[in-house]
Amino acid sequence: MNIAVYVPSTLKNPTLDFVVETFFPLFEQLRDHRFIIITDVSKNFGQLPQVETVIIKTQPHNPLLKRFWIERTLTGLLKKIKAEIFISADNFCSLRTLLPQCILLPAWEIIKPAYARKAQLIVTNQLAKKEIINKFKINGDKISIVYPSAGTRYTSVDAERRESTKKEYTDRKEYFLCNSSFQKQQDFIDLVKSFSYFKKRQQSNFKLLIIGAQNSSLGKNIENYKYRDDVVIVSPDSIDEKAAIIAAAYAIVLPFNTDEDISYAFRAMQSGVAVITTRESSITEIAGDAVLCSEKEIKAVAEKMMLLYKDELLRSQLIEKGITLVKNFTVEKSARQLRQSIMRAMN
Repeated sequence: MNIAVYVPSTLKNPTLDFVVETFFPLFEQLRDHRFIIITDVSKNFGQLPQVETVIIKTQPHNPLLKRFWIERTLTGLLKKIKAEIFISADNFCSLRTLLPQCILLPAWEIIKPAYARKAQLIVTNQLAKKEIINKFKINGDKISIVYPSAGTRYTSVDAERRESTKKEYTDRKEYFLCNSSFQKQQDFIDLVKSFSYFKKRQQSNFKLLIIGAQNSSLGKNIENYKYRDDVVIVSPDSIDEKAAIIAAAYAIVLPFNTDEDISYAFRAMQSGVAVITTRESSITEIAGDAVLCSEKEIKAVAEKMMLLYKDELLRSQLIEKGITLVKNFTVEKSARQLRQSIMRAMN
């Protein structure tokens, strides 16, 4: 069977990591099928004989042109390569083709109702599944749950590596870590306010380290911030450097329920780092008491930061629970679940 997979360059890193890491073992599990990777990015998707790559022009940003690109350019290509099923690692599918279609969806907010209804199967997380069912009135049987893995590159580091990382980024100070996938500007401001509350109450030399683009607008928002010298925005040059930054963190703070949270939480857990999140987060649906849950209010998040700062035993317990939990979410397991989902879509 010819299985076409669209992997665009517009994917955020965690989603792209999930697609690439999960598809390697998936190709191994489905050696009797031919995979055609349709992409606008140069990416190594494996050297197996049944895997081919077709480079296509980047999709337009204009909504009308994008619709034309999907229904003419992409759909025409699917016909040309004789695809028998189409998997979209993006937020759309074709509304014209009669092929079975499967959408890999990190978050429900980014998909239009027409695409959600047209696809034979949507692969997402439990929280997104609930929202899709409620908002779009779609049968839950067409939504499959597949969680990402932490990936093999993220692991705990020894004391020397931890100290060298802190020396490089935070002048040897302990730090709370957050990723920069803020849904809106106010989320970043709220995070900084939580950190302010923590600093005022604890009078510690802790820093807040944020993984993001250094030339982003985040820095401008803290030009007049009292603790601006304690907020560090970093852009790791490699996955290994990013992994070291995560592993050296005192704890990771994920309070805004973004589509990247589960990936970051799993990476932190596998690296031996405690996780703070909020009750509304998609993390809580699978992590339970392996994460420290807060209400979403500024003061509530700060109080959880203070609790971990003061209670080393609790922090150690969260780390141990996290290490145990993340062992259940491997790349191979994700690939098996994705394979089962593809089989469902084909049938």
